[in-house]
Amino acid sequence: MKYSVQFRFETKVKPTKTVYVPSGTLLTVAASEAGLPFHTNCGGTGICGKCRVNINGNTQLACQTVVENNLEVLVPESALRHNEKTVVVQTESFPEIRQQDIVKRTGHQFGVAVDIGTTTLAAELHQFGDPIGNPNTVRTASRANPQRNYGDDVITRIQKIIEEPVFLAKLQELIVGAVDEMLAELAEKAGINTTDISLLSVAGNTVMEYLFLGIDPSPLGFAPFTAPVSEYPVCRGRDIGLKTVPDGIIETLPIFGGFVGGDIVAGVIATEIHKKNRQQPEKNRQHPYSCKPRAFFLIDIGTNGELVLCYGDEIHTAATAAGPAFEGGRIEHGMLAVSGAVDRVRLQTTESEGIETGEVSISTIGNQPPQGICGSGLIDAVSELLRCGLIKPNGQFNVKADSPFLRFWAMDNGKPSFVLVSEADSGCGEAILLTQRDIRQFQLATGAIRAGIRLLLQQQGLQPEDIENFYIGGGFGSFIRLEAAQRVGLLPVEVPLERIRFCGNTSLAGARLSLLDMRYREESFILARRARHIELASLPNFTTVYADAMLFTQ
Repeated sequence: MKYSVQFRFETKVKPTKTVYVPSGTLLTVAASEAGLPFHTNCGGTGICGKCRVNINGNTQLACQTVVENNLEVLVPESALRHNEKTVVVQTESFPEIRQQDIVKRTGHQFGVAVDIGTTTLAAELHQFGDPIGNPNTVRTASRANPQRNYGDDVITRIQKIIEEPVFLAKLQELIVGAVDEMLAELAEKAGINTTDISLLSVAGNTVMEYLFLGIDPSPLGFAPFTAPVSEYPVCRGRDIGLKTVPDGIIETLPIFGGFVGGDIVAGVIATEIHKKNRQQPEKNRQHPYSCKPRAFFLIDIGTNGELVLCYGDEIHTAATAAGPAFEGGRIEHGMLAVSGAVDRVRLQTTESEGIETGEVSISTIGNQPPQGICGSGLIDAVSELLRCGLIKPNGQFNVKADSPFLRFWAMDNGKPSFVLVSEADSGCGEAILLTQRDIRQFQLATGAIRAGIRLLLQQQGLQPEDIENFYIGGGFGSFIRLEAAQRVGLLPVEVPLERIRFCGNTSLAGARLSLLDMRYREESFILARRARHIELASLPNFTTVYADAMLFTQ
């Protein structure tokens, strides 16, 4: 038997939506069928509490509510994700593809490079021919990953598959459907048919590549977290359910091992850090007359932090479970880097007649009314609170009575929180706060990245100051301030700022190179087989290093 579920909105700006679903359907699933992007950061476990709705005057969690009769649901704006169809994707074209060197693709007219991230998806349409990669013919598309409704991180999605194996097909259907949407959008922008697209080059972390291809990622949910497949055969679109390009050839980049997937293989291809010692073997910044190899580091900052250390001719890789905090997940007012997201925060003091007054200034993406805070804004906010002594080294708020920022403190469920945007200035109908729980989630994320960097370097007897160049990829890497990232411990303070380079979406950049030039496709397999993957959690000092890395020591 089916029941009607009517979704109404507090602001009455959006039209009422009604769907009919079978008895026993979760309310979040009904909302998804109505096209409503509910917040489900915790994967539907009821922990985050962001999907609160009102039914018959009672506040309920949509992820814990089962449809058993006709319902009228009042949906507050705070329960919905905002404007996440198009997300901010920063890319760079490197290395340069020289016409005289290129190993051209033959038999294809149009191809698409695809980055399938845990949180966001991005794609680029390229027309093969001369000149290769002509920016005038490139079209782009992006999406929020629809799998977020089943958890903001890959571990939660793996657990759902372990508990209910049928979820594998569901999650594959979601990601393939989103890629279909992007391909259709790209074709429309270029004025071509989707069937004109005959080649896709795909990169993503291990779990996302598995889910895209329909491979069970369950073995990654148990120690020793072994990835059963590291290289993928070429397949056709119809083999995985792509409707827009059923005859299209799908090439998926191989993985390094464990949770270090094709996205970081793509990142190594794009930055060419594995070639740096061969390009300038005689140079050593610290010891100019020494033959000691130089160290180059690449980190992809996202839900799953992936690390690569190239030292001499060796490639060492590792992964850290950073969690979704950098992409707005599990943060009280967190959101993706979309229009209206707070992306910059400054705490300033002024003095008048001997009285010091504190002010909080922010900026938002698109200069729109603030809806929440994205990763770069979160790093800024925590950095500023640390600089002003409003957060202690252990992460606890330091509510000082004599602070010029005293008026920005508020109570949230009996605990102090810091008001970044007042309710009057907010675009979401409520004040945008930074809570004590947000700080803890932030510590978990930065601690994981920081510990991973330390442990990977220690395995080679290196210190952070030994890093010649530090490359940062990832969806929001290009938008964070280096000083802020070092103050909160996300980046090592021992590495001078001039040695750090933001590289944008290296996963998409590597997929692009593999699409346009056969050499990079072949090189990806060579790199994957050469690398040594290290499971950080198995190291004897992992727990100690991780606990220490969570402290704010700057």
